[in-house]
Amino acid sequence: DNDYISWKKDATLEASAGLVFTGGTNGESVTGAEYQAFLDKIESYSFNALGCLATTTEIKSLFVEFTKRMRDKVGAKFQTVLYKKNDADYEGVVSIENKIK
Repeated sequence: DNDYISWKKDATLEASAGLVFTGGTNGESVTGAEYQAFLDKIESYSFNALGCLATTTEIKSLFVEFTKRMRDKVGAKFQTVLYKKNDADYEGVVSIENKIK
């Protein structure tokens, strides 16, 4: 035991990989405003890859335009990975076409 942890010495460990959490919520749905706030905050950081899990065309386009501006105007070289953004056609954008099974 220490200042941060009190160990349960009589506990029995069991495998729990894949256990689903209970009692929580996913919160409100994320909108374009939250994505824009995120992009505004990361603009000053350096990174190599940016992923977007959104499925709406508007939000995916927001990430594509952010990537183009940062690469072409600011000089930040990174790639953004999106799911099925066929019309992106830009060297800084990777469109993943296949689904995970």
